[in-house]
Amino acid sequence: MPLTLRENVPSAIVLLERVQKANPDDPLLTNNLTFALAITGEVNRAIAEFSKISRFEKSEINSYVYNATGGLLEFRIGNTENGRRRYSQSIEYFEKNKKNDHALHCKSQLAFEELRLGFIDEAEKIISELSDLEAQKKKQEFKSLTSKLIDTLENSD
Repeated sequence: MPLTLRENVPSAIVLLERVQKANPDDPLLTNNLTFALAITGEVNRAIAEFSKISRFEKSEINSYVYNATGGLLEFRIGNTENGRRRYSQSIEYFEKNKKNDHALHCKSQLAFEELRLGFIDEAEKIISELSDLEAQKKKQEFKSLTSKLIDTLENSD
């Protein structure tokens, strides 16, 4: 969920519910609504929404997005180990497939859940990994930008 929506989750829930009514067959909307409900503590509603996702056809990447949301729900109902396992599966997939934004989001939410439950050591380890991923992302962006600049300069001759 984008940070701007996270800042005012109750309003995001209202917006997501409206958009979902207009687009009932969009599993990503259902997933985002599930996420928003879960982080506000409306776990039973979140579980009800999450159960709707099973009726949708899933791409490989989206199945790992939904798996991560399932990890959040596991944390919220007290199944910490299952939550960690699901997040870890999704993070591993995203990193292997170079979906760094997805991996960053999963890791940041996992760190938040660990902190929320008082697992400071686990959260600090994840936050350290986040810093490494963010630095790596910036390095890749810089290389890409540099490459584009060189191509532009070479083609301007």
